[in-house]
Amino acid sequence: YNSGQTFMSAIKNASSGRVLEIGSRARSGNVRREWFSDKLEYVGLDIIKGENVDVVGDAHSLSLLFPENHFDFVFSASVFEHLAMPWKVVLELNKVMRQQAIGLIVSHQTYPVHDAPWDFFRFSKYAWKSLFNTATGFQVIEAEMGEPCAVLAAPYAPHLLEMDNNQGYLASLCVFKKISPTCLQWNV
Repeated sequence: YNSGQTFMSAIKNASSGRVLEIGSRARSGNVRREWFSDKLEYVGLDIIKGENVDVVGDAHSLSLLFPENHFDFVFSASVFEHLAMPWKVVLELNKVMRQQAIGLIVSHQTYPVHDAPWDFFRFSKYAWKSLFNTATGFQVIEAEMGEPCAVLAAPYAPHLLEMDNNQGYLASLCVFKKISPTCLQWNV
């Protein structure tokens, strides 16, 4: 599990730029602002006011909150599973990211329902290309799954032990790059 090293190397080597973190609130005590050097201008976005939040707003409406072609880097951890329309957020990212800007999204592939009723999606490494592709103006650089786990039905079902693929992954990540504007719209 490479853990987005392509993204981490890009931000480490950047001499300047703007970073947007979607879901920046220190909900579980996690603050990732320190990942980004002082050479980078960090903006933390969350739908709820709180510690580490610079802008309160909905990720589905990024273009109403920020100028076009504004960010060089975008980061989000454990948020995309809570987005009502992640494809809309991807189109909004295209508007606010600069050409060749790079992003890292970390979410879940197999994970218990959490923060209900606001838990909607799970992502395999194969799902990311359905969101970040040439039609949406992006290229997937890296897509992985990590933190293997065993998935068994409850109540215990012995026939599942015979299945070749009962393994799941707690995490899924995607590193992507904006390669062009998109003409796709999702006016909701």
